[in-house]
Amino acid sequence: MKALEQRIALLVERTFPDSDRRRAELLRRGVESLQSWLRAPDQEAPGEGARKPLAAVAALLMAAGGLSAALGYPLGWFAVALGLGLAIALVLLRKSSTVSVARDTARKDFPAGLATPTNWTVPSVTERLREFESELARLEAAEQRARDRQVEAASLGTQLDGVRQDNQALEKTRTELAQQLGLETIPPDAELIDSVRAVDELRKARSAESE
Repeated sequence: MKALEQRIALLVERTFPDSDRRRAELLRRGVESLQSWLRAPDQEAPGEGARKPLAAVAALLMAAGGLSAALGYPLGWFAVALGLGLAIALVLLRKSSTVSVARDTARKDFPAGLATPTNWTVPSVTERLREFESELARLEAAEQRARDRQVEAASLGTQLDGVRQDNQALEKTRTELAQQLGLETIPPDAELIDSVRAVDELRKARSAESE
């Protein structure tokens, strides 16, 4: 039983430190931020001030082209197609601009407690990401081992409870035997067994004499 208690105490003592748990959470945020930055293509689009005049030109071309086409001028359809193409290009540029904003956002969301990439380029960000992933994997493995130790400690605790119950039952039996033998103190188990055997032999001898 003492060996079980020592083993449980050793397992319970080796927990996953709170400092490592906080570090792992910080690394997860850093990994997520760098992955988001890498997923966002590096594209730049014209600003809002440049898009508005182009949108006006596209609308004018489509309106004028539609009117010309209605009046029977074949070139009117060309103007409509040109205006439509310009409008589609503006929509695509707007999407590209949104992607670039997402990359900027990912950079701003990078945790302050971690070392930033040497510079915000794909090779540098990729290198830092691998460093974070390697450290995070090590911490997660240590955390899993700590959880396994807690499970083992719980299992051994159940076994220890069973051993204690058995010892209590044994102690009760020893006490009853000592009382039956008229002993004031409870001797060691070996002596108690010898006493029981002696009493049994005496009983058998008396039984044989009476016959």
